[in-house]
Order: sequence, then structure tokens, then C-alpha cells
Amino acid sequence: MAKITINGSTYCAEQGQTILQVCQKNGIHVPTFCFDPRLKPGGTCRICVVEIEGKDNLMVSCAVPVTDGMVVQTNSAKVKAERKSILENVVAKTSVDASSPNATGNSKLVSYAKEYGVEIPKQDKKENIVIETEVFTMDSSKCIRCQLCAKVANNLQHCGALNVRGKITDDSFGFDFDPEKCVRCGNCVAACPTEALVTKKDVPYSAGNVTKTQATCPFCGVGCQINYLVKEGRIVGAEPVMDAVNNGLLCVKGRFGYHYVQHESRVKTPLIRKNGKMEPATWDEALSLIHEKLGGIKEKNGGEAITFFGSGKANNEANYMLQKFARAVIGSNSVDICARL
Repeated sequence: MAKITINGSTYCAEQGQTILQVCQKNGIHVPTFCFDPRLKPGGTCRICVVEIEGKDNLMVSCAVPVTDGMVVQTNSAKVKAERKSILENVVAKTSVDASSPNATGNSKLVSYAKEYGVEIPKQDKKENIVIETEVFTMDSSKCIRCQLCAKVANNLQHCGALNVRGKITDDSFGFDFDPEKCVRCGNCVAACPTEALVTKKDVPYSAGNVTKTQATCPFCGVGCQINYLVKEGRIVGAEPVMDAVNNGLLCVKGRFGYHYVQHESRVKTPLIRKNGKMEPATWDEALSLIHEKLGGIKEKNGGEAITFFGSGKANNEANYMLQKFARAVIGSNSVDICARL
């Protein structure tokens, strides 16, 4: 263990922890662009600089390990001036639309610019779409070259669909995209700190009054945790939870499969086929028909002639009762569920 003093308060740090990790663990705000706790620190964006006693130059907190007795300032005048200068440089080189829903809702660049008093000038829309799939687009004019999207695709998702081309300081910098390897999971989008990568599947919404509700993904048995973004009673987006079994990742179903909840075609009442057409019915009518049909099949062909399918969108108790009904009442062991591994 090592003791480190940050902004006048002393904290204990584990061997090998960086200054940024200690700050985040203790609720000390330090801005980041290229940092992801699941990846090796890159230190390329430099927005996380801090002042260390005894050092002439500011240091990137994401890459500097803590040493015993270290004294750090995360919000000194020198640090603020450097961060503001970095942001001004990034804003000058990047197409920023501070009024767009994606920027105001998700862009760190817009948030930090407001925090450090950096003016975002009104700009002509300079879109340069270099990648487009059915679920997301990449606009290189809004890319700050943090490379998080490629690192997530290669080091976490392991799909190899997105790769960096050239050095970040070169005009040739860009991305090579292989649509055959892309699994449309949206994890690269979730990592993007600007609106360079945005989804096409989320419900359009403006920032403000958006609440996050954590839930378990209903599509399989892994138990991935999701934060559903809810506004005015409607789900407008889904985000992976970082400190959970899924480690901040989701598959395409977990990330974009929430639309069924409020889809206009969702069945909200039992339906019975009458004269070749599905008609609304009461629960008593529906259950009576099920009893009649299942009883008839069992009497004629035996219980094993009937197969039961549970739903990943139902809770464990409901699925337990379904298999119990299948085995104990109908006499069938033919039971399956989409959520099994």
C-alpha cells in the first residue's frame, strides 16, 4: 500500500494503481477521453493531466503509477489552463454540433468544453461519413483520434472489424472497417467520447430528464446488466453496465433489442383465431381454449407429443412453473428456452 495526497486529502493506494484509478475510486473528478478501465492506458489525449509536487511538467494521470508520499493537484490553475488549451485545440480541429441530441446526451467533448469555459463556435455541418452499417455510422470529422473504438473492437469484442490506419499525428490517419467481421454489437459506439460514432437504432431524444434504470438483459442466460435510458415513460436507449458480469459489453440483441417493449405490434392481450383471423379475447377464454386443446392432444397422442418453450423475457419463477406444468401435469419432458446456454 502507498499513501498519496490528492488536493490536500490523503488516500491509500494499492501497488501498481495509477493516479487516475485512485481518483476514480475516491470520487475525484478527472476528465478523460482515451481512458478505459478495461484497456491499457494510452495517454494520447492528455486531458487527464495533473500536477505532481516535484515535477516541472504536468503528467497524464492515467499512465503514472502512485508512489508512497506522492502529492498531487488535480484542479490547480496550471492544470485548468492546460486542459482548457487542449480542449480549445480539439474543438478547433473537430466538427462539433453542441445542439445535436447525441452531443448533448453523450459527448464528453461538449461536456468538458462547457466545464472549462471553451466556446464551441457555430459551425457549418461538415459531415464525413466513412463507415455506415444498419446500426451505426462513423463521422470522421467528429473523431478526436482517441482510438477507443478500435481498441474495444480488437481487445474486448475480439471481432477485428475496426482497425487504425496510420499514426494519430498524420493526415493519413483513419480506420479500416471489415463489415464481414462486424457483429453490430455497438460496443465501439458506447466507447466513443464524442459523436463520431452514433447509432441509427436508438430512439431520437434530446438531453435532459433522462433517467437510467438498471436491469438484466432478457435475451439469454448470461445475465448481462443494462442501463435503460428512459424519458417520459419511453425507453430511448440502452447502455452496458461497466461493473457487472458483462464488463461493459453487450451483444446486438442486448444493445438494440429494447424496441419490442413499446413497439406498436406488441401483443398486449390474448388473441384467439376465429374464422381465420386473430381476435382479442379475455384471459378466461384463452385459458379455456388452451385447456381444451392441450387436453385433446394429450388424450389422443400422449403428453410427449407436446413441447413447451419458455421465454427469456419471463422471470425465473414463471419459467419454473412452465416446466413444472409440462412435466407434472402434461407428462412431457420436452421443455426448452431461448435463454439456455
